[in-house]
Amino acid sequence: MDENGLPITGAGVDYSSVEAISQRELITYFNMFVVRTCAFLNTFSTKCESKLAVLNARLESIDASITLLETKLDSVDELKDMKLEENQTNAEAHPPNQQLDSNIPAPPQQQIAPNPEVEPATPIMTVSEDDRFKQYFKMLKFGVSEESVKLKMKSDGIDPAILSDPNAPSPP
Repeated sequence: MDENGLPITGAGVDYSSVEAISQRELITYFNMFVVRTCAFLNTFSTKCESKLAVLNARLESIDASITLLETKLDSVDELKDMKLEENQTNAEAHPPNQQLDSNIPAPPQQQIAPNPEVEPATPIMTVSEDDRFKQYFKMLKFGVSEESVKLKMKSDGIDPAILSDPNAPSPP
């Protein structure tokens, strides 16, 4: 013990001669530790939640901006031509029926004879092929959320139920 009555720790201390801390003091120290730790954790979680809320708001505004930019880009005709040329070069470089493994035999192709009794049906334009609705399906294809596309359709005066069946016949 030093002159203040506090225990001295070190190499030359005989621990058998040092008095134990009273239970009341030990419980007080422990309670203070728990209270301070809880206060720190509460402050930390509050700061984290507020920062996450700010980030969430920023992400939502960025998502809305991207949706608008994609819509604007889809309206530029020159970009559509560039996308078509790029797709054609990719299709020429990687033909779809190219076999990846030469050990796997090609499936036999069966030729179906046309039935002379059945008249060929007139092609019906589907909703996804209709120029009026094509931009909305393209937005879905690019990953825009369905809710955003439906809101855009409502703002344009189009029934959003059209998105539910892309193969349905196009309304007149």
